[in-house]
Amino acid sequence: MDSKQPGPMTPFDEITVPRQLRFIKLLLPFLPVSSQRMLGILIKFMELQYTIQMFKTASESTLHSVFHTQGNLLSDPSALLEVLSPYLSSEEAETANTFRSLFQVMEMMQTFSGQEGTDSEGSSFNPMSMMMGMLSPEQQEMFETYQTMFSNLDSDADN
Repeated sequence: MDSKQPGPMTPFDEITVPRQLRFIKLLLPFLPVSSQRMLGILIKFMELQYTIQMFKTASESTLHSVFHTQGNLLSDPSALLEVLSPYLSSEEAETANTFRSLFQVMEMMQTFSGQEGTDSEGSSFNPMSMMMGMLSPEQQEMFETYQTMFSNLDSDADN
């Protein structure tokens, strides 16, 4: 039988949910059904209160340091996907791995070709065009969407 393991807590949850509240959340499924509804609502309300309090008292640098311990991940999509992968479903993680592999292949092709070059017949060689030709139309569309998204995130991070 395949048992589903709980996912890890996000860094945001770790800084906004106190340990005592996490323990109560763990106990919730073992309580009588009649108590679960009210206690579940109380837990979410308390989480909201702790989050509001954290934003009132934490400096901007506190949040920034928690989420940017590995450098500017927005400028490195492959590293960003690596950090996000523990929080993804198996299907999402597989898609992320596919994109990480594509990014690595693109980096290698750019390294070896010097961005653009010419082939033995003197025609222009573009590694990006070659990679896009290997993808299905759906994969091409998904890749272009993610490429646009990461480009926008990168330009936002620069501002």
